[in-house]
Amino acid sequence: MREQKLLEAVVVSGEKRAIQFRDDRTVLRVAGNSFFKTSSNVMDILTKAPGMTVNPDGTLLMSGRNTPVIFINGKPTAMSAEEQQTYLNGLSPELIESIELISNPSSRYDGQYKAIIDIKLKNEGLGWKGTINSNLRQSMYTYADNSLNLTLGTRKLTYGLRAGYIGGRSPHLYQALQQLANTNWMATRTLNRTTLNDLNVQLSVDYLIRKDQAIGLSWKMYDSDRDRRSVNTLDFSDSTRQRQLMATQNITLADPSQRNNAINLSYDGVWGRTV
Repeated sequence: MREQKLLEAVVVSGEKRAIQFRDDRTVLRVAGNSFFKTSSNVMDILTKAPGMTVNPDGTLLMSGRNTPVIFINGKPTAMSAEEQQTYLNGLSPELIESIELISNPSSRYDGQYKAIIDIKLKNEGLGWKGTINSNLRQSMYTYADNSLNLTLGTRKLTYGLRAGYIGGRSPHLYQALQQLANTNWMATRTLNRTTLNDLNVQLSVDYLIRKDQAIGLSWKMYDSDRDRRSVNTLDFSDSTRQRQLMATQNITLADPSQRNNAINLSYDGVWGRTV
């Protein structure tokens, strides 16, 4: 005699696709997605994104040609290239709902942006929430990346504090060997070493006037002091690579610094009915 059993329930679980392609953008579903679980910051996430290129100096390119502008929750942010890197390196994936990569912005952006990275932050909700991230890389040089994010949400007000500090040395070495048309050899060696001392702090407060209207005020400070050293060597030898014909070396030293303070007042509202 065959025994029959009744199942009480069948549960099917899964997660949304990590990367979704739409007509005008690529959406990275960061929140709750295992694909991005090992990423330590937004810059790590962008290295996995299709169409994104992160250059050795940390600058971003979209579709191999355009430098994107950073948007936060649909709003453009005024950042220099160095400030952008510090912000993305210090922004934790736990704070992000999704990231939209817009390589060909429509007319709604007034045609002034050629590429956009729109970071959608999570709704922080009520009470205190915070994250601390600290990364240390030790090899020939030491590199540290630290960030702090705190929010306090009430029914009408949301307070925020974001701070990040990057310090240490970041090297990049390029070497190449090329045989010329006359069968001689040219060896290229380029060592770029950047000493970083970057600090950024942002304080914000948002007031919910009503369900579909809000006003926000933020203050942002960015302080960057860097020391860059680039050594480029060209070595020419004969076809046997036994006799050196010529050698040149160029050394470039730079000490750029940047100090910015910015205050931003914003208003978001929906007027009339939406479908």
